[in-house]
Amino acid sequence: MATITLTGGNAVIAIIVGAIGFGISYTMASADLDQTGEALIQREIYFEYLGYAHAEDEKNGTREVSRQLNGRSDIKIVSLSGRGTRESMIVKVEVEPHPVQPPGTELVRYFQLRHSHLGGWSVWGKSSSFAYYTRLFVPWN
Repeated sequence: MATITLTGGNAVIAIIVGAIGFGISYTMASADLDQTGEALIQREIYFEYLGYAHAEDEKNGTREVSRQLNGRSDIKIVSLSGRGTRESMIVKVEVEPHPVQPPGTELVRYFQLRHSHLGGWSVWGKSSSFAYYTRLFVPWN
């Protein structure tokens, strides 16, 4: 196994290069999400609520639950933040409570989004708080 020993000027240069690399990584780790991406997440949550509402209506034999959900604009996003690169990011979403919210769902959720120049934003699935916070250190993962 080879060992590398840095002393003097080489050590200073290695520290500076490492700090610059971390700075670039940190800057890229906090990505912005445009209105299209926000609308996509809002739609994803809306369809989750709508599926729950239809299941409850089937179970009860009424349409009472789905009448409480008027449209995608019913889903109010309190805060939204993304980490990662523009091509692949984890988004933290906090929504207001809603009467049609499925039981057991959290008000703070995490989604993995991808972006391409041809297709725009797409939701790749749900994610976790662990993935969201580790994107700060490894934004390209």
